Amino acid sequence: MVTGTGEGRVPPPRRPIDRWIPILLATGVFVLHMLLSTRYGYFRDELYYIAASRHPALGYFDFPAGVAMVAWLVGHTVGYRLWALHVPPALAHAALILIAGGIAADAGAGTFGILLASLAVAVSPAYLGSGSILTMDVFDQLCWALAGWAALRALQQDRPRAWLWFGAAAAVGLFFKMTMLLFGGAVLAGLLLTEVGRRHLRTVWPWVGGCIAALGVLPYFVWEVVHGWPTLAFYAHYRAARASGGAGPAKFVLGQLLLSSWLSAPIWLAGLWYALVVSAGRRVRAVGIAYVFLLVLLAAFRAKIYFLAPMYTLLFGLGGPRLEAWSRRRAWPRVAYTAVVTLAAAAMAPLVMPLLPPASAAAYAAPLHVGAHSPTASTPLIQPLADRFGWPQQVATIARVYRGLPAAERTVACVVTGNYGEASAVNFFGPAEGLPPAISGHNQYYLWGPRGCTFQEVVSIGLPATFLTKLFTSVRPAATVHCEYCMPEENDLSVYVDRGPRQSPGTTWTLLRSVS
Repeated sequence: MVTGTGEGRVPPPRRPIDRWIPILLATGVFVLHMLLSTRYGYFRDELYYIAASRHPALGYFDFPAGVAMVAWLVGHTVGYRLWALHVPPALAHAALILIAGGIAADAGAGTFGILLASLAVAVSPAYLGSGSILTMDVFDQLCWALAGWAALRALQQDRPRAWLWFGAAAAVGLFFKMTMLLFGGAVLAGLLLTEVGRRHLRTVWPWVGGCIAALGVLPYFVWEVVHGWPTLAFYAHYRAARASGGAGPAKFVLGQLLLSSWLSAPIWLAGLWYALVVSAGRRVRAVGIAYVFLLVLLAAFRAKIYFLAPMYTLLFGLGGPRLEAWSRRRAWPRVAYTAVVTLAAAAMAPLVMPLLPPASAAAYAAPLHVGAHSPTASTPLIQPLADRFGWPQQVATIARVYRGLPAAERTVACVVTGNYGEASAVNFFGPAEGLPPAISGHNQYYLWGPRGCTFQEVVSIGLPATFLTKLFTSVRPAATVHCEYCMPEENDLSVYVDRGPRQSPGTTWTLLRSVS
């Protein structure tokens, strides 16, 4: 067996504590997520995935079916309770910690190297944040890590059949998020550019693994064909939006240091150095090249900074043994650095997960200017925290306006929203308020259609009055929704009562799609 400790060297025997370190850290992180699982409210996308789970399909306008299936499983076992929705992402974060420890052990790490790798994943702001909400991202991170671990084992240990496990993990990943295609392409580029990789490509196993991975995208492919490839329009719009307002290349690159916290960055940088430069790391050089490939590609396309987060579990796992070797068994630098990494994580954690009450979290974050901003307003909280506020108040306000309509008008009135978050909030909280299902022209809601709405009487939110006056002869402001900690674009929204449609229902519905 060849490992990251050097050509032909066998890793030192693992002591019981080496196995328990990742397990204890994973358990602690899972418990922390669960203790905080109901501190804030439902996240915008969680409400969206709940709505999708009530419309089972092979895919959706802006995401594959995986996350909706997870929501369906939660809903059909214990119900859509907030704590229950947060069990799967918390488990995924815990699994990432175990994987990092396993990668470090495979690379020849002793106790300190395994501790560093596992701790870095446990306290990384990127993973703490994604592990506290139900989204595609945490499952994407998990599947990249599983596939990457299989690739590392195939290369380190010269076990080409491990590419079958790579394919299986990639197939599951493609069921959650299409970014797995980028990872697979980057790994293929790394294999083509390295001698060890090319030797593996001359066997059948990487190609069989690729065929297995393709099975994961098949359901979404079928759905796209049946529905006329709507996701292509979504990605075209996304690319245009990122090109005009996304993070520039320099900001994207610097942002990678924040994903892991600046003080944990030396661990993954050591792993990258090992994979790209150190002669003993030539067997895993393909993974280092894959990281560089993705970094350049995503920076050039102004992708969101967290798109590269899944790679860091692999690099932490490779970097832990490097820092262990460089510390030369000196106790004080090891203890000091472990303490620094932990304290830095404790300082950053309130910025990415609901550790503090909302008022305290806002006061803590305000001086750092890390919150969400719009052209007209801002909040000190980052978007994954801010988007957990305001939805019940929004629905309650809509319900008051709806109940204020004459009885005859309520029987034909529709609730129309500007985006999927508002519609999903109405459809989750609205039944208790007596509201009819909401419709929207945004993303998947457009494909679900107007649900028989004639647009004779509409209660709307999230749509500008200037647009509504093009659709209706009467647009009356009826209420305003205020929420202190929510996203700026959801604060101080006007609720309108709209009457007298100017166009046919079909034309009105098409126009609603154009503004969303």
